[in-house]
Amino acid sequence: MNKLYKNLNWLAWVKIFLVILYVFNLLSIVIPYIEAGLFDPMGLDFLAFWSAGKIAITDGFPYIYNLDRLAEVQYLAVSNPQVPFSQFHPVPSPLFPIFILPFALISHLNAPSSFTVWTILSTLLLIGYLAYFLKQTNPHGKQIHWFLILLISGTYAVVLNIYWGQVEVFLLIFAGEFTLAFIRRKPLLAGMWLAGMLLKPQILVLIIPWLLLARQWKVLWGFGGMAAVILGGSLLLSGVDGFTEVFRLWFQYVPGIYSNAPQTMINWRMPGIRLNEATSSNLGWFITGAGMLLTLLLTRKLIPSKPEKTSPEEMILHLTGVLAASLIFTWHSHMHMVMVLIPLLVYAWQQSSLPQTTIVLWMLLPAVLRVAVILFNIVLQISNLPTIEGLDGFVHGISGLLINVYLILKVLKYQNPIQTEAAPV
Repeated sequence: MNKLYKNLNWLAWVKIFLVILYVFNLLSIVIPYIEAGLFDPMGLDFLAFWSAGKIAITDGFPYIYNLDRLAEVQYLAVSNPQVPFSQFHPVPSPLFPIFILPFALISHLNAPSSFTVWTILSTLLLIGYLAYFLKQTNPHGKQIHWFLILLISGTYAVVLNIYWGQVEVFLLIFAGEFTLAFIRRKPLLAGMWLAGMLLKPQILVLIIPWLLLARQWKVLWGFGGMAAVILGGSLLLSGVDGFTEVFRLWFQYVPGIYSNAPQTMINWRMPGIRLNEATSSNLGWFITGAGMLLTLLLTRKLIPSKPEKTSPEEMILHLTGVLAASLIFTWHSHMHMVMVLIPLLVYAWQQSSLPQTTIVLWMLLPAVLRVAVILFNIVLQISNLPTIEGLDGFVHGISGLLINVYLILKVLKYQNPIQTEAAPV
């Protein structure tokens, strides 16, 4: 038996861990559902989207950000509210009106049924798109690398996307289509797909400046044109008053409303807030500021010196680092948002532009640390020792921050020239 284990390579150990991880992920979704049902807190983000869609149908798009109407709709949707209506705080949707349209289409179903439909459809869409993207980018022929699909589907980001009922599968698709158009030398189309990331516009905070400095003019023209369609369509749907409400909501997100959870974010804001809370001071903002400055300096190094002579394949590797930098630089960034990086990392795997170990570590480290924290808390409980308050949230956030800093450094190492170990077929 010992000899058998000694003959296993690192990839075999990853596959064994994935089996354990899938069981763990399933339990982490099923147990909370059995104990508390939906929307407490499982599916809470979906509830925000669904209620906005329902209000869009019943009242009109100008009212989808109205907190009073959201409270009325969401309170009725929650099966067992823990507080009276007067103390109930609704969860608002910060999406542009045009992105609420899919939820308006399924809002005729009740909230639990809609969540079930959404979960099934988004999961199938994720697996189907990954299979398509792998076939399109496989240099050895149109084959599907099923190990990568299993690896990606088991990541903590994907589990959180399912748990909260989030929309990151669309971010993943937009990033994937952007990548395909870019490597096929269709910059206008690439820019149009990039505009889809206005679904979570904070992701673009470093991407757009980088594209300007890298002189990717056609990509920016495509982005600008499609952005005008998205914003114009949103304005037509909600009117001026409704459209401006989304910006007011964003400014509420910056100081941190109750549903924001900045203590569990994966950006430099998170350690700053935690240090401020621990010291009852503003010392944490020095950590935040230093981290953001460091990220800007690293992003500057990701700008190719001669963009016109840089191949699309190399540019995508640069953009992988820039996108990771955006996720830790921006003011609002949660673990499920890292799904936007998955197509670029799949492409890096297919092209052998980053080591496989780098990609696997990026995908699995948050899940490994999550399992470790849960086991640690179980040991503390068995030993009748007090658990460490906030440890799980801190590890959740810091793991997302670390994997993206790690990815940026790896991209800087391998960006020029692209030379790494070969990926297996």
